[in-house]
Amino acid sequence: MDSHRSSDLASVSHESAGAACRVGLALSGGAARSVAHIGVLKAFREAGIPIDALAGTSGGAVIAVLYASGLPIAELERVAVGLRRRDLGKITLSRMGIISIRPLESLLRSLIGEARLEELQPPTAIVATNLVRRARQVFRAGDAIQAVLASSAMPHIYRPVEVDGELYTDGSVVEYLPLSALRAYRPLVRVGVHLLPEEYRSRPRHLGHVVASIVNIIQRANALVSQEEADVLVRPAVAPFSPFELVNGRELIEAGYLAAQRQIPRIRQILDERQRWLGELGPGPHDVTREATPST
Repeated sequence: MDSHRSSDLASVSHESAGAACRVGLALSGGAARSVAHIGVLKAFREAGIPIDALAGTSGGAVIAVLYASGLPIAELERVAVGLRRRDLGKITLSRMGIISIRPLESLLRSLIGEARLEELQPPTAIVATNLVRRARQVFRAGDAIQAVLASSAMPHIYRPVEVDGELYTDGSVVEYLPLSALRAYRPLVRVGVHLLPEEYRSRPRHLGHVVASIVNIIQRANALVSQEEADVLVRPAVAPFSPFELVNGRELIEAGYLAAQRQIPRIRQILDERQRWLGELGPGPHDVTREATPST
């Protein structure tokens, strides 16, 4: 078994052996639309909704790791609103892709340094696509930024990212909405933030749009399966905003915030019901609630 797989399994065993969490939050991909996740986190924080485990794919992986590393919501908002194309990649000559993801790495390291996944709070899982094994990979340990880059490398556009000798591309190819990655944490309530529009009406205008359209078809297919695991789906109204434009940060954050606010009563209801049910069962192996350390 290779090193990153063994560390992943060890991390899962450690999490599963302990008491489980109350709310697990899965953040989908979405390119520039992923900024909407910040609004969701902001709404949950203000409402006192606990986030005891996170999972992220692609753009959702970026937001999940920044949040779990302790970056304040206000700083997340500032970074998102100030993003420019040069922060996300640069044109490069390569047989494997036309854009290098290294500028994004530089930005992330300037924000959180050498953070490791196993040290993040809340615990965070990152989904990527292993191109060597043609399989889904969940990172729960190791260099957090390397895992994020592996999860975010859009196929045909970004060069694949190498981790421990294997190549990875965008996690949304295998799991756009990473709810199954939350299973190891045994959350009482699983919440998914889904950023795919309900329907598409736009005509592709360049190579990036063509690639994105193909990837969207794949994403939509696996998201239909993944969302069945959600107790609550948060669906921000992101359709009016292009996944390639970085000028709508404030509007996307607001869209995420409003969508999350609408679901907060339902999350509270389910959480209260399940905690009450567990309390009626009494202490024992079924007692999966815990007093979580407040996430930052």
